Amino acid sequence: MEVNHFKGSHTFLILLAISGLTTLFSVVISNVGAAVILFPMVISIANSVGMDPRPLALLVAVSTANSCILPIHQVNALLKTLGGYGNKDYLKAGSGLTVVSLLVVVTIFFLLSVN
Repeated sequence: MEVNHFKGSHTFLILLAISGLTTLFSVVISNVGAAVILFPMVISIANSVGMDPRPLALLVAVSTANSCILPIHQVNALLKTLGGYGNKDYLKAGSGLTVVSLLVVVTIFFLLSVN
């Protein structure tokens, strides 16, 4: 049974929701885990809306690298230790950077995916 919750939705909002969900998942779990969980869902959403699933799958892959909120990467952890930064500092700077990156990526994918 297929549920068409996204039928008639605007393409930009679908891309924004997918990218935001992917970014949220990559903060909580690993990037690879987020991609593995979200690829089948995104392909199903694309098929139910009538979009090509390839750009949406690529959006998931790009959005997994969009997590600047917490120092979970080795380089960020190294800078946190040596620079004396705390999680609060990463939340302040990383939240804004994540939102800007999310909007830029979604806009580029929207412009490239609309025929």
